[in-house]
Amino acid sequence: MSLPSDLNPIESEKNLTLGIGHRRRKRSQLIALMLAGLVLLNYPLLSLFGTPQLFLGIPVLYWYLFGVWFGFILLVGFTLESHLPPEENRIALDDLEEED
Repeated sequence: MSLPSDLNPIESEKNLTLGIGHRRRKRSQLIALMLAGLVLLNYPLLSLFGTPQLFLGIPVLYWYLFGVWFGFILLVGFTLESHLPPEENRIALDDLEEED
């Protein structure tokens, strides 16, 4: 007979460790996005689009700025919303739901 995972100290420590790894990965992804934003929205790349050319009547620089901005909003949203627990936690949650 085994203890439920929330009462078993080995299993609960394992689940906490997996949760910390998930948070670290999410944090490193957000830091990478921030660094990419610094590169994409800084002088060398902005000067490439600072020409008087128009696309659909709007300057190319505006298209670039709003496109990068929109892309970052999507990427940060996907990064923060990917909150699926690791497989071991999902199994433990399924066990708790079956008991109800």
